[in-house]
Amino acid sequence: MSAPRSYTREDVVEIQCHGGPAVLECILSLVIDLGARTAQPGEFTQRAFLNGRIDLSQAEAVADLITAQNRGATVLAARQVRGEIKQTVRQFVMALNSARAEIEALIEFPDDLDDHLDREGLSAMLQRDVLGPITKLVHSYAKGRAVRDGYRVSITGRPNVGKSSLLNKLASAEKAIVTPIAGTTRDVILADCIMGTLPLVLSDAAGIRGSDDPIEKIGVQRALQCAEQADLVLLVVSAEEGFTPDDRAILERYSRLPGILVINKIDLVDAVDRSELSAETLPWPVLNVSALTGQGLKSLREAIVDKGSGTASEKFTDVLVSNIRHKKCFEEALMAVQQAIEGLTNGISEDMVSFDLQQAVRSLQLITGEALDEQMLDTIFQRFCIGK
Repeated sequence: MSAPRSYTREDVVEIQCHGGPAVLECILSLVIDLGARTAQPGEFTQRAFLNGRIDLSQAEAVADLITAQNRGATVLAARQVRGEIKQTVRQFVMALNSARAEIEALIEFPDDLDDHLDREGLSAMLQRDVLGPITKLVHSYAKGRAVRDGYRVSITGRPNVGKSSLLNKLASAEKAIVTPIAGTTRDVILADCIMGTLPLVLSDAAGIRGSDDPIEKIGVQRALQCAEQADLVLLVVSAEEGFTPDDRAILERYSRLPGILVINKIDLVDAVDRSELSAETLPWPVLNVSALTGQGLKSLREAIVDKGSGTASEKFTDVLVSNIRHKKCFEEALMAVQQAIEGLTNGISEDMVSFDLQQAVRSLQLITGEALDEQMLDTIFQRFCIGK
């Protein structure tokens, strides 16, 4: 394939042959003996970026497309490979550069321009065309991450309430060790699964309680962090023991997050005491299940899908940010634009306002790679597998 009509915009030779390992090894050894070398991780995509075939956001989307584990992640990555993020960034940069040009013209040629800077109009334009849309993109990260990586569901609660059994049932796999001994689980156990069309990452961790065991203390701390970072918390309580003060303390810790209170082990009691579970005192819905017999699990699965369908659905039309690097760059640009608007409002010098707008442009161009950082590039392309 002759340059520039190849993926890397360089001359490319592609050898097609039978796929047996011995044949491939012989051909590879021969071409290396003739002066070729094996590619570095991500080298083909890196060359495509450096030669202008794609921008950096598209290159990162190639890696996301390769590793996509569900349809939603595939659709999201494909849209970004086609340049969705690039086009969005380009629109912001054009608006910011237009504002900078207006400001710097007054700075450079004050005697030739009769009009004063329309600070109010410029501020309104920046809020409408840049500040508002970037704020929306930053807020889209939760949905974008859930679409790409899966909806994170943290199963939490006190020791020995059946969290590991529930994980195994929901994942339809024996992921966690189940014993009657309290404190069996010490580290975070993850299980990927699909409920309907919703990709999930289920997590089970150490039971939350006070302990003098240094290993269990670490496990409890990880359990607390895991629930803090989840999209949905399943607080599991034991029907045998009822809703205890310790359960209440865990609930209050995570009450600001989306959650479901799961009363497990209902096969061991005749009726669940709901005296402490009135709707007025609980922020979450309550479901009765038995991880042992499977009773109530269908309703629990439906509730999880209902909670996650608005966040991790594969059907979306808006531009979504799914890359944490992009989110941080957008946040930095957002701060710079906010400072520029405040400067325009408060009569700060045109030089300082122009500087803030320039900082916003640079933060945005870090997303597309127009503002280069060699160390950042190395880090990004090292995530690729060899041959991509």
